[in-house]
Amino acid sequence: DGVHDVRLIRMVPKTKQTAEGTVRALLEGPGTYAGVVRRVIPDGTELRGIRLSNGVLQVDFTEPFAGAPDAAIRTIVESLTTLKTISGVQFLVEGQVYLDGKIFERPGVNQE
Repeated sequence: DGVHDVRLIRMVPKTKQTAEGTVRALLEGPGTYAGVVRRVIPDGTELRGIRLSNGVLQVDFTEPFAGAPDAAIRTIVESLTTLKTISGVQFLVEGQVYLDGKIFERPGVNQE
């Protein structure tokens, strides 16, 4: 059908702010793979801030993220929950809770 999830692995500059570096890399989009991989995070989305509390990372984006497809949510959650200190992700848009404040956890492998 022409629609498949593809994992791209990138190196981010060494930093103590690994979660922020990960989000910024995702916001850059597919880079050199743009001709074959679709960008899922809406254009114009910027990171306003992140905050970790009890394993839940709150990620605050600018207004363009309000139109994000499920694939963008999934991409961000799967990327961030690979970090040992993050068990879930909560989204904010312009400082306001988004998606009813739901905390997204890493999905299990091969869920049926």
